[in-house]
Amino acid sequence: FFFNDTATTEIYTRSIVGSVRCVQETGINAEYMGIPRNMFIILLGLLNVVLSLNSQQFGLDPDTFRTTQEMAIAHGYPCENYTVLTSDGYLLLLFRIPGGKGEKFDDAIKTKKQAIIMQHGLLDNSNSFLINENPALGYLFADTGYDVWLPNFRGNSYSRRHIHYNPDNDKEFWNFSMDEIIAIDVPTIIKFVISKNGNEKVHYLGHSMGGGTLLAAASDDPEFFAKHLSSYIGLSPATSLAHSEFFAHLCYQFPVHFPFMTLAGEATFPWWLPGLVVKICTAATSICNLAVNVIFGTGDLINNAKLGVLLSRSPDKTSKHLLLHIGQQTHKHGYFHYRRENGDPLIPYNLHKFPSKSVPAAIFGSTKDRVVEIRDTRWVRDQLNSTGHLAFYKEVFEFGHYTYMLLTKDFQIYEDIIGFVIQNSQPLSQTNTPK
Repeated sequence: FFFNDTATTEIYTRSIVGSVRCVQETGINAEYMGIPRNMFIILLGLLNVVLSLNSQQFGLDPDTFRTTQEMAIAHGYPCENYTVLTSDGYLLLLFRIPGGKGEKFDDAIKTKKQAIIMQHGLLDNSNSFLINENPALGYLFADTGYDVWLPNFRGNSYSRRHIHYNPDNDKEFWNFSMDEIIAIDVPTIIKFVISKNGNEKVHYLGHSMGGGTLLAAASDDPEFFAKHLSSYIGLSPATSLAHSEFFAHLCYQFPVHFPFMTLAGEATFPWWLPGLVVKICTAATSICNLAVNVIFGTGDLINNAKLGVLLSRSPDKTSKHLLLHIGQQTHKHGYFHYRRENGDPLIPYNLHKFPSKSVPAAIFGSTKDRVVEIRDTRWVRDQLNSTGHLAFYKEVFEFGHYTYMLLTKDFQIYEDIIGFVIQNSQPLSQTNTPK
């Protein structure tokens, strides 16, 4: 029932029979290591399937385990990467797709284009906007004529570097929350993109945490962002998580005892886990979809064939403080600064200061999102509308948290997003000097 072919189902059936015998012989009655007996039998069966089949039999998607740059180039798009130094010593990796399919990089950067920054969410990375290759939102913007930038926040697998600290050993490297991303990473990325693109303004599209951090940064420094943003698009922007059904509460309850937490304070997973998850998702997409749906919410329009590509690099690495910070957003409505142990009470970001009169803003909410529940998205909408004007708001039915990246049909949402950016694109300056 769960698997994609008869042969795999037969292997699983034999595995379940063997697992039952094994459990009976070892005398496991109720549970093992906290796992219910029946669930333990199922997990043993799945593990045996993974060990029985090789990569060729699984038919892994070619994009599995590729970097952002490798994905773009493999699909015919020009792409290079840049390393950006933050004021506190982190080295962020940004990928750039300056032209459409078939264009050469050097030719593409000579053409004056508006830049759009597409920012990933929590435990994610720059790959996310390229996963669904036909169509993928990153490629669509490149083909439409935009200079596409895909940055990575500090701490994930692409931006796990610092000029002084070693992430493997130094706690100082992992001593950051969303506050540092909001105050340092977001404006640093925007300034760098402007320096390379040559235009004074950029468009910014953020998914989940990538959308929420921009709202907070612009609310703290509305003058800078009013000067440098042409538009803002938030796809289920993560701010208040008061109604988050599962994931955010998990962040709040478990990060200190995270099962794969390093002594330095890195929330990560063992090197072998992504490969195991990818193989399970490839052999049994229905099981994989069910698990992702329980945690994140997937909706009915997700491309199950690409779940393995998504999960080959996500969940990505981050700090325990960032996970705790996410969890603190579940306490009540509001978007709060990080409250460290014995620290000050929760101090809110004043999102009503977002310069929505100067920066056209669009918010998209997902009705089946379990991370940023639709009531929390409506809270963001109300904050931006309280003293300014939200230019566009849409609730997308049957969408989950990752549907924007893995959509299989009903591509009207992409037309809405790209149309909003085109509508708010400024005439290119004659002094524009792309680099």
